[in-house]
Amino acid sequence: MLYVSEDPHVPEHERPRKPRRFPDRFRVLEQLAANGAEFVVRAFDKKLRREVLLKSLGPRARAHVRGQRAMREAHALARIEHSGVVRLFEVIDEHDGPLLVLEPVAGETLASRLDRQGPLPPAEVRRIGLELCSALDAVHREGIVHRCLSTENVLQRLDGSVCLRGFSLAKSFGRGLSISSIDYHPGEVDAHQPLVPNPAPEQVAGECAEPRSDLFGLGCVLFECLTGKNPFDGSHTAQGAPDPAKYVDGLPPDLCEAIRRSLSPSPLGRYATANRFAAALRNELREERSPRSKRMRARATVLGGAAVLFALWMFLAMTSPPPRSPGGSAPTPPSSQYSSHYDRSYALVIGINYEDTSAYPDLYNAEGDALAVKALLDDLPHYWEVTPLIGAKATREEIFAKIATLRQGMHKDDRLLIYFAGHGESDGASLGYLVPSGARARAKDPGHCDWISFSSIHDWFELIPAKHILMVLDCCFSGRATTPRSGRAATGGAFESKYLTQPARIILSSEVSDDPVTDGVPGQHSPYTGALLRAFAQRDTSCLTASMLHARIQMALQNTNQRPAHVSFPYKGVKAAGDFVFFLEPPKK
Repeated sequence: MLYVSEDPHVPEHERPRKPRRFPDRFRVLEQLAANGAEFVVRAFDKKLRREVLLKSLGPRARAHVRGQRAMREAHALARIEHSGVVRLFEVIDEHDGPLLVLEPVAGETLASRLDRQGPLPPAEVRRIGLELCSALDAVHREGIVHRCLSTENVLQRLDGSVCLRGFSLAKSFGRGLSISSIDYHPGEVDAHQPLVPNPAPEQVAGECAEPRSDLFGLGCVLFECLTGKNPFDGSHTAQGAPDPAKYVDGLPPDLCEAIRRSLSPSPLGRYATANRFAAALRNELREERSPRSKRMRARATVLGGAAVLFALWMFLAMTSPPPRSPGGSAPTPPSSQYSSHYDRSYALVIGINYEDTSAYPDLYNAEGDALAVKALLDDLPHYWEVTPLIGAKATREEIFAKIATLRQGMHKDDRLLIYFAGHGESDGASLGYLVPSGARARAKDPGHCDWISFSSIHDWFELIPAKHILMVLDCCFSGRATTPRSGRAATGGAFESKYLTQPARIILSSEVSDDPVTDGVPGQHSPYTGALLRAFAQRDTSCLTASMLHARIQMALQNTNQRPAHVSFPYKGVKAAGDFVFFLEPPKK
């Protein structure tokens, strides 16, 4: 019989301890885990005369989600049949939630073996990776993501084969899911929230996990098996993973490259599927590029020529203006399907210091921040058409005029970045506003006619036809802009593999609450814009998504009082599942 503390709100040593009972048909043989998170015991099933594992969630999980999470794990395991995934025998309804009866796997966790033995030989790491890729492929084919890959959740049997367990956080993925159920904030521990051991950048940003998120976790597992170290040492996703060869001499370069690619900060940089990751571990991707037979070489020559032409077409499509109609507006697209590239890239960059807003002191850095963002875009390898509105030029009339011009001239496969650094205001109730140049400190009429309501931004999202729009707000009360007019805040769009062929309407703001934000030391950048610029300076990936940008800003500001927000809005009533992408390198030829 196990004794457990039931109330998670009372300190452990003060909680009354009650016995944890299991059905009479089971005889408990060994306690494996008994804490606030879960109960796991090894037991003998007297009815079926076999050994089993019994698992239920503990009192640390909130009562209203305890059964939900247990059944989510049960539903996931019931759909998967693979030797590399622990089997579910049955589910028993108990008064405090479902009790899962699981296959007992004889062996130890990879975490335990690494603690006991240290790093594993490269050949064995490669084999473990291939087995886990096979298991994840079976999981993903059922429309499920594991979301909790770690050495603690991989069991190694006595024959050396591995088995994936720990499906408590497993979840279906697909178009209907847009908000993550894992609220992950680095440096904060909430006893009621699940702890993700190796969160991918998109999980840190509040996005739904997808198969590439699991491949990131698998990369962390293989890196740890190869080196005995976590690739990020607690600072998840702040920068690209180091080379495993930095810690261990004589490692196979192809194995190190496969693991590093799986740990790409951007999901676009990782392998698309577990099977592709497995092919890289087997070094088959290189063999495909160097076929031995004449027939394969001839085919590779033809495909290579086609690839060169396609790359040239992509480069011209991304960097050259699309054909425009005589009236200046974008041509009518032949179909509603978005392409996998951008036609043109536009940016409206706005910066307003205190002297341009009549009665708002203590704002010195906004114009310098805006000019730095403009210089950043000018330096990126893909051409950006940047419209700067700095200081006195950034009036309400001029801002709306530029938006109208963009609305008339943009193509559906274009992208638009709107950056605002300056004053944000509130009406003392629920509405928020941007303060343009020359605006009064407080308009007497209820409409604040010389301020720009955050609801106008939502209108811009609907009216401008660009495939991807990103609004970056570095101002006070910007958290109010991240609430859709329906009143329900959304925290990110789902990563569904088609990042560039799905529309996106995203706001990145410097604050999620109503508290004013700091402008920083006069003559320098604001903390938020400084973090944004540093995120682009980390050239550890060929492209940077808005979600990854938010994750890096969040990591840079985790020791401050700022809580950056990342919100994805629906577009024309449909969930916008794409992501705004910055290309940091020229297209490969």
